[in-house]
Amino acid sequence: MSRGLPLIGVSTSITVGAHPERAYVNSAYLHAVQQAGGVPVPLPPQLSAASLRQLGAELDGLLLTGGGDMDPGLFGQAPHPTLYDVAPARDTLETSALHLALGRGVPVLAVCRGVQVLNVALGGTLYQDVATEPGTQLLHSQKEPRDQPTHKVKVTPGSRLAETLGTDELEVNSMHHQAIHRLGRGLIAVAWAPDQLVEGAEIDDPARFVLGVQWHPEELVGHSEPARRLFSALVAAARKSCPRPETGPLPPAATSLPGPRRSTPCSPFCWSASSTGAGARRSPTWKGRRNRSSASSPARWTSTT
Repeated sequence: MSRGLPLIGVSTSITVGAHPERAYVNSAYLHAVQQAGGVPVPLPPQLSAASLRQLGAELDGLLLTGGGDMDPGLFGQAPHPTLYDVAPARDTLETSALHLALGRGVPVLAVCRGVQVLNVALGGTLYQDVATEPGTQLLHSQKEPRDQPTHKVKVTPGSRLAETLGTDELEVNSMHHQAIHRLGRGLIAVAWAPDQLVEGAEIDDPARFVLGVQWHPEELVGHSEPARRLFSALVAAARKSCPRPETGPLPPAATSLPGPRRSTPCSPFCWSASSTGAGARRSPTWKGRRNRSSASSPARWTSTT
């Protein structure tokens, strides 16, 4: 008898201004989820609201992937000249899938664009182009191969992200030109680049697995233990939050494989900002890390290079 594997929803990109229209996702995400023991379930932007509701009710976890920019109108700003590949259908799909996941209490891992979606969906804002605002000399859109780390990230000791990664400092890759500015409701910044841009955020509730990173761990799993740990933790949390029943061999007369059925439904979770805060974990060695109104780092970066 084997236990059913957790189903992890994986958001996909959509072609912008090209025909025929296509939904697509980099295979690195799919490989990373499967290597961690999960089953990736693509969530294309073309899904109707009804289709997403039905499919979302069966998911055990959610992975928000990287891609083009969000519509800045969603956080009350006019478009920056560098804006590219804005796809309203994708913004809608990912925001809806995220709220479904938060409502059901299933774990979420948000990567690159994904952490920006997480932040905006909870009422936060973004820097639309970090080279011009706030302005930085650190290159966040690397020219090196995608699986090559290019800068350090420092993580708050004692945070869920640090515990998941197994370290509070690591080398990461960097392929973005936008970043978190003002934090969304219930989110805390827990990782920073040397220029103090936010590289990681999480829900301020130790009982919830909702993590976001600005780098691309799916490209690093081949040689990075912290990257592998991120996906393993997502799948482990998915298995724990919505255990699937054991499945056995097909009966002799069966002609197709039925989908596994849940023995009990996942517990509902009604998201609200008040669900976080009191009783949250504090790190005695990292003062000020619970500031929700600003995404700036509470500690000075000390370079080890």
